[in-house]
Amino acid sequence: MEGIEYQLRSTQNPVRPRRLYPLSLDRRMQQADLLRQSEEELNSALQSIEESDSTPRAGNHTGDQNCERCVKKERQITEAYYRYYLGDEPGRWDYHLLAYREEVERMFNELGTCTLEDIHARYQQELREHLKNDLCKVKRGDSETVVEKKNLALSQFDLGQDLKQILEMHLDSILSSTTREAAEAIAELQKTKTYEERIPIYVKYYCTPSQTDTPQQKNIKAKYARQFKAGIPHDEVLDAWKKEVISSQKEEILKLKHRLGELQMAQSAHLKHKAKKAEKDQRMQDREYVFVPKMERCALEKCGKEVDLSIEGGALQCAVCDWLAARNEKRRRFFYCCEEHAEEDFDEHDRNEHSCIMENHCIYHPEAGPEGETGAGGLCPDCMDEGYVSYFCSQACYARNLEAHREMFHYGREIKNASEQLDIFRPEPDLEVIAS
Repeated sequence: MEGIEYQLRSTQNPVRPRRLYPLSLDRRMQQADLLRQSEEELNSALQSIEESDSTPRAGNHTGDQNCERCVKKERQITEAYYRYYLGDEPGRWDYHLLAYREEVERMFNELGTCTLEDIHARYQQELREHLKNDLCKVKRGDSETVVEKKNLALSQFDLGQDLKQILEMHLDSILSSTTREAAEAIAELQKTKTYEERIPIYVKYYCTPSQTDTPQQKNIKAKYARQFKAGIPHDEVLDAWKKEVISSQKEEILKLKHRLGELQMAQSAHLKHKAKKAEKDQRMQDREYVFVPKMERCALEKCGKEVDLSIEGGALQCAVCDWLAARNEKRRRFFYCCEEHAEEDFDEHDRNEHSCIMENHCIYHPEAGPEGETGAGGLCPDCMDEGYVSYFCSQACYARNLEAHREMFHYGREIKNASEQLDIFRPEPDLEVIAS
């Protein structure tokens, strides 16, 4: 329009993002909010112009080309569209498109040679290209289904289909191919106009705990729910969450590598010990065997008689203690010179050597175990896997106290909780059981 010159108003030079397309969720929602706000302001301004023009204060309409009333109305309409097309709010969809904005500004300054319809068409062309780049850009990690949908949208843009129709079809395609929870969240986001309205949607979708969550997972969800509620942008929250997960995974991998190294060292030591034992056994076979009696003292304290373990029938042995000693070298075997001494020492020995690990929490306390069932006890398999001996008087006591045992004994030693059945005592095959 003659006599009017328009200039771009910007408080700072826009910075081009390192990766513009596809847009993040925050940027996409911000651009939609600003575009909707600009459209509302434009419609309000146009309505106000029409209302003002219809009042007597608008002056008389002369009907000629230089009618003051018509010139004023046209200027006001042009200014309203200028604010709509070249607003300087950071975050606008075209804020980084300097060449496009300069071109539109020139068109406003050359309205004698172009029309508002030309500017409308140029705006729609650039907006269409922007949406095409955003919706159709394939990124690393996209599934085959997502790539297929993006290529379909790309072909629709290239064929010149109606923009509104393309956007509706693209949204329907996304909603039909994702999970029910994600589809509900996307549908709810379409109804929002501010970030505050989206916070409960983000909290529900990302941070709702499930029945299968570990305590650590529940804590993480609670932590990032608080960040959403504090108004921290969606993209920042997810970036921080992702970094924490990656860091946690790296720590877990380091722990597993350390554990693997320990196991490999233990295996190496075991193989060396096995080789030395085989070498020693071979030397024993290569030289003349000299018989050396193996003597043990009777376990009944007042007896003190020595018994020869190297001869058949030379001693009686506690089968339970022998079974426990076979599983832990720190456990001692007990021998008796005769059956009478074994029976005399039974109660004292059973109370001292076969006591339940649960002590006063044992369901048979103060007895050593179920009446008449000395051999009903067994070991916790989870503890055995880690080199510990945890003896329970019975399966019933183990089942009753399992959670308490894990809390008191497993957690501090990083013992896994895998078994719910005792490794029940069974006499060694080479022992002849004469009493129980």
